[in-house]
Amino acid sequence: MTLDPAIFIQSFKIYYITNKYKIDPKYHQGLDELVNILKKYPDYKLEIAGHTDNVGSDTYNRKLANKRANEVYEYLISKGITPKRIKYTSYAASKPCVANDSEEHRFLNRRVEFYIIQ
Repeated sequence: MTLDPAIFIQSFKIYYITNKYKIDPKYHQGLDELVNILKKYPDYKLEIAGHTDNVGSDTYNRKLANKRANEVYEYLISKGITPKRIKYTSYAASKPCVANDSEEHRFLNRRVEFYIIQ
């Protein structure tokens, strides 16, 4: 790993196709790197933030974003990270990273992000 661990955590994102919440296996390597960082730095606590685009109802999007974040949470727990070090949150469509004005932009908004918390 060449990046500072905190920078890696905050720059790593998982993206989803519409209405999906299962983790695409292409993200496993990044998640495993995240696990290695968390094991190396036991004081790090993590927030997993689930997001959606603005297609669909708020209720549906909140549930979908929660499922996305929970899938990542369960993956990290399965790799030996203690649950008390991780929380997950559903932001649904409330915090887009770009405007939801094209399919490419909506794809970027369908994501899970990571934050180091205290």
